[in-house]
Amino acid sequence: MTDIMLDDDVLGGSVELKVSVPAELHAQPYYSVSQSEEGFEKIMQAVTLKLQWPVIVGALVISLAINAKQNVVAGHLP
Repeated sequence: MTDIMLDDDVLGGSVELKVSVPAELHAQPYYSVSQSEEGFEKIMQAVTLKLQWPVIVGALVISLAINAKQNVVAGHLP
């Protein structure tokens, strides 16, 4: 894996992670349980990403871009 994008349509943005050396990616969702009028609901709140690289000689460049979509103000949708 050399790049991954996490897109959030509800909050209106994305996070893009790029690496110069291929990495092994392990992803795990983070869930919470809430109670509503309809009963208990399992909701995915976040994701944990774990990247692993082999030992290498040379440079490893990691870039992270946070992209907010237009018309979104302080986490509120238009």
